[in-house]
Amino acid sequence: LFRSGHVAAFTDYLDQADLLLNDVLTKTPECPVFLYGHSMGGLITLAHSINRSGKVRGYIATSPWLRLAFDPPAWRIQLGKLVAKVFPALSQPVELDAGLLAHPPEVARAYTADPLVHGKITPAAFLAIVDKGEQLLQHQGALQLPMLVVHGSGDKITDHSASALFCENHSNVDYVELTGLYHEMHNETEQDELFHIIDNWIIKQLSI
Repeated sequence: LFRSGHVAAFTDYLDQADLLLNDVLTKTPECPVFLYGHSMGGLITLAHSINRSGKVRGYIATSPWLRLAFDPPAWRIQLGKLVAKVFPALSQPVELDAGLLAHPPEVARAYTADPLVHGKITPAAFLAIVDKGEQLLQHQGALQLPMLVVHGSGDKITDHSASALFCENHSNVDYVELTGLYHEMHNETEQDELFHIIDNWIIKQLSI
């Protein structure tokens, strides 16, 4: 039974990504495919590039959740670990400040009004994400397929310096940092700059 904000293990995310990719590749075998993920999806994209690489032409990650841009209270992390052992699927509110998503205030209003934003996460899912982020930051080497990572230096939700570190530790990765932009760069007034970076990178990969 699917529960919003819950996975038993991080591999559940990778399995879902593979289901999506297999469906797309089956329906459009003639089209080049790139896997794009944002925030938590960005972390899934980075993990897929290392653990499941080979099905796509390249990877794109924006504002990946390798680390949070703030330190949660230590007591809360310890409590989460204890709860995860007994009630791993217990849904908890994310308590995200929607005003930190992007500068335009209408972005926060749209987020809070969106019925598809469930705003929950379980202890098992949170710990799986945190552990995978730290694993990827320890990983070094050449990626099999090309990757683009873009992160705003003003992001107060996920840590842009962690993205920079991941890219320093791996070859075959292009890293672009956009000064002052918040977490959802695609919803900033400077969104066209992000779109041009992605478009040009994809065109470059297709010409190789």
